[in-house]
Amino acid sequence: MASDLTSESNDITKPDVSPVDRPSLPTVEPQQHRARFGLLYLILAATLGVAIAGVVLYGTDKVGHSASWSSWEPTGGGLGGATQIAGHVAKQYHLPSGEQLVEVFAKPPSVSPSDQQIPLHYIVVSRANSNEDPIQISSSDTVQYSLCGLGNSCAIEKGKPSVQRGTLVRREILELASTRSSTCTASRT
Repeated sequence: MASDLTSESNDITKPDVSPVDRPSLPTVEPQQHRARFGLLYLILAATLGVAIAGVVLYGTDKVGHSASWSSWEPTGGGLGGATQIAGHVAKQYHLPSGEQLVEVFAKPPSVSPSDQQIPLHYIVVSRANSNEDPIQISSSDTVQYSLCGLGNSCAIEKGKPSVQRGTLVRREILELASTRSSTCTASRT
């Protein structure tokens, strides 16, 4: 059996191909690769540049043409401007009868026990189970808005207390707090 295999293998001849006759793979010079990759990098860089320019132009277009949320603005700045804001906002909120809901006063941050005005220089916002550091405030860049009903002891004397009326007062406080002042503290007295 082994002899059968050897006799058959002798009948099979290997083709005689010299190294000269072998087909060779095409050779590409390194210069061609360098030029192709250079062109590819150039196209990628141009695409990236166009994308960045598009984002910048789109972003500045949106920022530059933003709509104003209010046509009214105070003519003064500082406490004078805050007083104008307080008067303007107070006139916008009414009882069902059409009367003004509360009066709004703008003043430097202070507490007012009895007849005194004690200026505030620090505030602390406390949270449950937390020791917060005091935040320094300045009367030059901080405004305190005080809301006072038109009745005795700053009460809202007309109508009955309701959830809707409380919501309206909170909306007024939020509108005052969202004014352009850098720091606002709202107090309800």
